[in-house]
Amino acid sequence: MAWNMQDYPDSLKNFDALERKKIIDIANALLDSGYDESRAIAIATSEGKD
Repeated sequence: MAWNMQDYPDSLKNFDALERKKIIDIANALLDSGYDESRAIAIATSEGKD
């Protein structure tokens, strides 16, 4: 399931919109590469924090 700015995991609700967008983009790319959802969110959250 791909995420967007209106439909995203609860774990992203406390990020500001710009960070959330970046994390969502990374997570969606990881999903497209075959990662499962929980792993994609964990990696994207780690990589997307600035």
